[in-house]
Amino acid sequence: MNTTDSNIQELISDSFANFKSSFEPGEKIKGVVSSITKANVFVDINAKGEGVIDKNEFLKDGELTIKPGDEIETYFAGMGKGNELLLTVSQPNVDKPQPNRNDLTLKQRDASHQASESS
Repeated sequence: MNTTDSNIQELISDSFANFKSSFEPGEKIKGVVSSITKANVFVDINAKGEGVIDKNEFLKDGELTIKPGDEIETYFAGMGKGNELLLTVSQPNVDKPQPNRNDLTLKQRDASHQASESS
């Protein structure tokens, strides 16, 4: 790795460090649905990245209740191992410990979800 690559990696790391501290658990965040995969909904929250929500939070009677372009209200749940912004649509109880949603990266969760759908 040359000096330029090293500097770029350092800037990216610094950026994520600052990004992590910019939201508090339970903080309300408005955004726009940017895309939907088999397992996740990605939300543009006008930040340095997109937030992600488990697609199951938007299923009602087996039907998806949102589409790309919809404006939604979410809550910050935490950071994933891959520095994903984990969001939820129901306000988390920040006084109680939250379930550890950071055990798997998004790619691992999507792969796991896809495998279970094909079974």
